[in-house]
Amino acid sequence: MSPTVVFLLCLPALVLGATVGWRRRRVVVIDTQARTVLARLQRRRGIAVLLGLLIGGAAAAAMLGVQNGDLGRLASMAPASAGAIAVLVVALAELTTPHLEGEVRTASLQSRRRLEAVDVPAARLALVTFAALVVALWVGWVMGSPDDMGRAGRAISAVCGTTSSGGGPWPGSFYGGLMLLAAAVVALATFAAVAAVAERPRVGTTSLETDTRLRRAATAQILLVSTASAACTLVPVAGLMTSGLLGLTCHPWWYVPLGAFWGVVMLVAAGVAAACLGTALWGPRTVSNVEEPVVVR
Repeated sequence: MSPTVVFLLCLPALVLGATVGWRRRRVVVIDTQARTVLARLQRRRGIAVLLGLLIGGAAAAAMLGVQNGDLGRLASMAPASAGAIAVLVVALAELTTPHLEGEVRTASLQSRRRLEAVDVPAARLALVTFAALVVALWVGWVMGSPDDMGRAGRAISAVCGTTSSGGGPWPGSFYGGLMLLAAAVVALATFAAVAAVAERPRVGTTSLETDTRLRRAATAQILLVSTASAACTLVPVAGLMTSGLLGLTCHPWWYVPLGAFWGVVMLVAAGVAAACLGTALWGPRTVSNVEEPVVVR
């Protein structure tokens, strides 16, 4: 399956995902007196996310453009590298957040648990996406075969009686080890970024409840960037598995439904990546309304 065909198949999923990401943005309702301080914090976080994605995207583009004869092993780590750089930039911004104060400072004896700062839906989506990536790489590793030059896990082959068929490239051990390592780096960078949000000082005159909800919005952006990185890695992996399984002239019957399954995974991963990136870039909407309690929808 050529890159052009993959792009044309994923384009509707990308458009749909970006639209869903825009329409499902988080809405944070805050008190009027805290609006100025919190708007500054949200603007700073949005700039950090955009800067991280730009730096990470530039690094990924450079990795994709390198011609070093490694048969795409460096390029296979480009999406994960971009995600790791982006979340580390956001973590640095959170660690260097200035203590923004409002007109009146208040103290609270209430204690805050660090886990309360984690956005649970975004964390679940990240876990599911990373798990899907690990499963795909495991399947590719198990089904991989040496190519015509003896490179292990770079091709897929099947034997049907007296005939055989093979094809590649295939996301087996030749690529899978490095991609798993890159995914682990992204996971560690995500953990560091989320911990930075949980540990930073409270800003301004926000209440404990409002501060916790704002931290959840920040961790959601970090987790969404991380999820998009894993999904962007999963797209080419699933695409190669689809083309490899369906492109064999001789294969067991179950290769066809398995190839179709990974094709669906490729499209879903493209939509997830677009929705996560769109939501992370646009961020939550902050609404001022003194007559409503502080809520997040």
